[in-house]
Amino acid sequence: MASFEVKVYPIFIKDHPNADRLDLGNIGSPEGWQVVIAKGRFQTGDLVAYIGENAVVPDDILKYYGYWNENKDIGMLAGSKGNRVKAIRLRDAFSLGIVLPIVECKEGWYKLPHTPEEQYTGYFKLDEDVSEILGVTKYEPPIPTHMAGEVCNLIGYTLKFDIENYKKYPTLINHGEEVIFTEKIHGCVSPDTNIMLPNGEEIEIEEIISNQNYTHVLSFDIASHQYQSKLITGRSRRENIEKKRWVKLTMENGRTIKITEDHPIFSKDRQEYVEAKDITNGEDIESPF
Repeated sequence: MASFEVKVYPIFIKDHPNADRLDLGNIGSPEGWQVVIAKGRFQTGDLVAYIGENAVVPDDILKYYGYWNENKDIGMLAGSKGNRVKAIRLRDAFSLGIVLPIVECKEGWYKLPHTPEEQYTGYFKLDEDVSEILGVTKYEPPIPTHMAGEVCNLIGYTLKFDIENYKKYPTLINHGEEVIFTEKIHGCVSPDTNIMLPNGEEIEIEEIISNQNYTHVLSFDIASHQYQSKLITGRSRRENIEKKRWVKLTMENGRTIKITEDHPIFSKDRQEYVEAKDITNGEDIESPF
């Protein structure tokens, strides 16, 4: 899961190829997040506080650092209040956040220019998350009015797939290095569908979701082409499942599974995942049943 934080990094400056009054800055390294800034505002090696996408910035910060529209009395960023950081394109160059200057107030301690010298709670070390000091929070999309009553918060039963941006670790992988790429796949299973446990026992998936004592299920491993015991890493329920389009697959031994049409099924004939709605009669698929 991705962490939300505002930290201090060195900035690396280069000319904007399409604008004389703008510079491009990369955060943390020459391959890090890119931001578009005013020409000459920073030099390579300067330390800046980087505020990335989906951050909500307080009005006082926006006003002090020049991100405020006096005529409209709102911020100059995204959202109805102009206070949300969003990726934008400026003269054909993407800007993936905003940066604030920092100053050293005493040996090993830093602060932002708007922080009074006597406000020691505003001091920080270079490796600290300064989001709380700045009052910067993560943007959480509101539930649309037309969906009221159709969605609910399943805290503790859902798995977040928000992952860290590679640009946070620009030197982690070298050019040409071989890596393994994984992808989150979608789809739902009917609550009354049986799932096989590693010991061969069959349990309805609704029971597995409700009972935290069930920690592993039998899962097909593509690399080894074998069924293995796999740890359950997340549990979730979908509301209004009756509105979903379902597919019922019947095996040659009479077993059935009921899943949404977009649920991926591994086809042994095609040697790839196929959406359930595209499975044909007689097709050989992977199933522990």
